[in-house]
Amino acid sequence: MQGESVHILVVDDEPGIQRTLRRVLERAGYTCDTAGSAAAARECLSAFSYDLMLCDVNMPGESGLDFITTVLAVGSDLAVVMVSAVADPRVTSVALEQGAYGYVLKPFDPSEILINVQNALRRRELERQSRERSRILEEMVEMRTAELQQMVVRLRSAEGDLRRAQRETVERLARAAEFRHDETGEHIRRMAHYCEIIARHLGKDAEYCAMIRLASPLHDVGKLCIPDHILMKPGKLTDDEMEQMREHASLGHRLLAGSGSVLLDMAATIA
Repeated sequence: MQGESVHILVVDDEPGIQRTLRRVLERAGYTCDTAGSAAAARECLSAFSYDLMLCDVNMPGESGLDFITTVLAVGSDLAVVMVSAVADPRVTSVALEQGAYGYVLKPFDPSEILINVQNALRRRELERQSRERSRILEEMVEMRTAELQQMVVRLRSAEGDLRRAQRETVERLARAAEFRHDETGEHIRRMAHYCEIIARHLGKDAEYCAMIRLASPLHDVGKLCIPDHILMKPGKLTDDEMEQMREHASLGHRLLAGSGSVLLDMAATIA
């Protein structure tokens, strides 16, 4: 990352160090400004957005360590490399903990400065890319979460529609059985409530009790398959006719079984 697109700020109270660093950086193709104190550096930072700052540790007024702490604490995207004559590992450790990307000791070799600058700029770019990937990932997660929530709403709506359709199917089948045999109407309604009451008395949960109330009206649905001359016969049935009438139970089971619906499977068992 070299060239005029990279702007570097040199902060050092020694004019000779400022000139040396500026000469090294500009020869490498960087654009460079200088400041002799933390206060002057703040003015530069408020007026321009720099990519990297080379900062001394010991300066009059405010130390370099305090300065970079306040600058980086506000979420600055600035890469920082300390350039100091202080050869104290504890100071180096503090500088790195405060967010500096490197620590170069004076007197320095120009190649050492350039290597640290390049490494700091590279690390800054990698961190930018990492933040961007995290941002994109967060947006994707939020988008997928919203899609999943919408899907759950649609599934719940579809489940409600399915349950209503099943109830309507049961009611229509039961009504069809009523039409075939007028005497079954009230009997079906009473029997459905009896089944629900008994299930509740036996300790079944509310969902089961409601399902058995819906399914039980189909207990005689097999009568739809019984010929009218037998089902509607006003007099006593013959033995053969009685045998055919008794078939309505197994016929009802065959009509309802195997649908995959819990409600209709229960109705088949009841039939």
